[in-house]
Amino acid sequence: MDKIREKIMEKIYTWQEIANKLQGRILPSVIHEWNMKSRGLHYDIKKSGPVSAEISGTTNEGKTWRYGVDLAKRECGCGQWEVSGKPCTHAIYLFGKVRQLNIEDFVHDYYSVERFKVAYQFQITPMNDKSEWPKVDLGFEMIPPPLQRAAGRPRKQRIKASGEPGKRGPYQCKRCFQFGHIEKSCNATQAELEQELPPPRPKKGKSQGKCSNIFLSYICCNMFLH
Repeated sequence: MDKIREKIMEKIYTWQEIANKLQGRILPSVIHEWNMKSRGLHYDIKKSGPVSAEISGTTNEGKTWRYGVDLAKRECGCGQWEVSGKPCTHAIYLFGKVRQLNIEDFVHDYYSVERFKVAYQFQITPMNDKSEWPKVDLGFEMIPPPLQRAAGRPRKQRIKASGEPGKRGPYQCKRCFQFGHIEKSCNATQAELEQELPPPRPKKGKSQGKCSNIFLSYICCNMFLH
C-alpha cells in the first residue's frame, strides 16, 4: 500500500508540471485528434440553415448513410457528439464550411485546460518511514487468512459471464430434457416423464421382414425365367 501511495504521489506531481506548461483553452491532445480526423473527409453536404446541414456519404461496402447535424444544439444524428462531448467527423466537416465559428467553443468543459489543472491541483503530504509511526494498541491482532490450496487441478481460465462470447448455454437434463439442472439432481417423477416424452415407434415384426424377402426372391426368379 505504501508503494502504491508513492506512485500516486509522483504521478500527481508529474501532471501538475504538465498542467503548468499548458496554454490555450482546450487540451492539445483533443486538438491533435481533430486534425487527424479532419484529413481525407469526402462527404456530401446539403445545408438547411447557417449552422445546420445534412451530411451524407458512402461506406467501403457501398452502403449510403446520412446524418443531420445542428451546431447550435450540439447534436449529430450519429450520437457520438452527445456521448463523448467532442464534435464527430460529421460536425468537423460542417465546421470547415462555416468559417466564422470556432470549434473550441463547442467542446465540453471536461476537455478544457482549466478543468485539467483543477483535477491535479492538490498534492499528497509526504510521510515518514513506518518505523517513525506512533505505536497504537488496537486491542486485537489482525492476522492474514490461511492460504490453502483447493482440491483438484488449478483453474487456468476465468469463469465467463452468461452474455460473454464463448460461454456455453445452461445445463440440460438427460432424463427430463429440461434446462437448468443435470440428471443427477433431477426431481421429475415417472408420471411427468411419461407425459412429456413422445410415444415410442412401433417395432417391425420379424415375420414381416421374412415375407418381404420371400416376395422379392419370387419376383426375381420369374424375371429370370422369362
